[in-house]
Amino acid sequence: TVEENLRVFAKIYDVENRKEKINHVLELFEISDLRGKKIYHLSAGQKTRANLAKSFINQPEILLLDEATAGLDPHIADVTRKAIRQINEEHDTTIIITSHDMEDIDSLSDRMMFLHQGKILRTGTPRELKKDIHIKVLEVTVDEVNDDFRGLIDHLDGELDGSTARVKIEQEEHIIEILDSISEIDVTVIDICL
Repeated sequence: TVEENLRVFAKIYDVENRKEKINHVLELFEISDLRGKKIYHLSAGQKTRANLAKSFINQPEILLLDEATAGLDPHIADVTRKAIRQINEEHDTTIIITSHDMEDIDSLSDRMMFLHQGKILRTGTPRELKKDIHIKVLEVTVDEVNDDFRGLIDHLDGELDGSTARVKIEQEEHIIEILDSISEIDVTVIDICL
């Protein structure tokens, strides 16, 4: 059962006040009603919460979580995030989370890092990095690049790749301004992509 699993892990980690601690993690992850159920009868979301309860049973100093809310319905994902935040605040636990869910990262992280193929692309606070995430790129492909077009793209701090220009857009109203400026140049626009 869920409770028996928690008892085994509490014993392995020599947790004091085991019964109280088990009750605490069951309540924290809102699975007290599952204490007598066999693990293999649980839904995927219930198993995830039972596993998280197991991982917190010994109040670790550092905890690694991979996709902690994956597969959970929105309410249970919120319950799980709340429990993780509470553990972090009450016990000063360092929690390292890998996730593709920006809601997890935004609501749980003090610092975040973007990785791609094992390389660190960016680090910072969620607020710092969210500014970059919301920047869009306007791509404009023309039939033939001339000096006026090249000058405009340079002025906009854009990049030119063959006959396609890429310009970062921080505010949507800038799109119209850029397209108006391009329309005043003697080029034929073949494609526009945002």
